[in-house]
Amino acid sequence: MPLVTGLVPSRFLTLTAHLVIVITIFWSRENNVRASLPLQCTQEEFENQDTEMVVALSVTLGLFAVELAGFLSGVSMFNNVQSLLSTGAHASASVTLLFFLFEQWDSGLYWWIFAFCRSVETAAASGGRALRGKGFPSLAARRRGSGSNNNNNNNNNFYLYPALPSQGRAQGG
Repeated sequence: MPLVTGLVPSRFLTLTAHLVIVITIFWSRENNVRASLPLQCTQEEFENQDTEMVVALSVTLGLFAVELAGFLSGVSMFNNVQSLLSTGAHASASVTLLFFLFEQWDSGLYWWIFAFCRSVETAAASGGRALRGKGFPSLAARRRGSGSNNNNNNNNNFYLYPALPSQGRAQGG
């Protein structure tokens, strides 16, 4: 079980690191806003770009609140796939946002970083249900349809996604 004991603290640490970096960007967003504007810009252009950056960072902080609530309440804490994908997404977002902060990238790039890292996280949080509707069957469905290994009394089957009641997971007893 070293995987389970290592995933929970690493997920918490990457979530915390990502949160700290986003708060730091929120405090020092002026450099990134200026990087996305021409040298000669009006105060109105600056305020519009700054408002866009504040909105992006506020959406991020709101989603952090939702994710931390789910994690700290235990709802998603011990889901291995969720923890692994969340750790990867937040670690990559943290590294990318550090470059965003230190290299003073254009503030429009924040939305791209947000979209990429959040889409991985959303796919993990939904348990792959978003992907299964597009031709990607769950591992559980593949295991049930595998023929000779289809023993419903065997509790050692690994189900990546929970089976729905209509799929008849517990037919054998």
